[in-house]
Amino acid sequence: MPLIVAIPVRAFTDKRLKKTDLGVLASIYQRTDRNGYCFPSYRRIAEDTNCSRRTAIYAVSRLVDCGYLVKVERTIPHTKGAGKDTSNGFCINMNPVDGD
Repeated sequence: MPLIVAIPVRAFTDKRLKKTDLGVLASIYQRTDRNGYCFPSYRRIAEDTNCSRRTAIYAVSRLVDCGYLVKVERTIPHTKGAGKDTSNGFCINMNPVDGD
């Protein structure tokens, strides 16, 4: 069964975004749960979009800066008081503010 992915149409004409950014946005969207959240690693995003991990990081950063993604930093509680970072959470914003 083919998977259909919906991303904001505005992203296709947003001159601030690169082609890779659209693939990253689609990759994240296809992994979202019923609440609209997704928790992929940058490695997973890079594998999905056939790019380097560094390119995936830059793409996510641009998507966050442009309002298409909301990034939620997560930590795992430690027994010694300090939290350990884990994969980031993402939520797709279907109504980003127009940057043009």
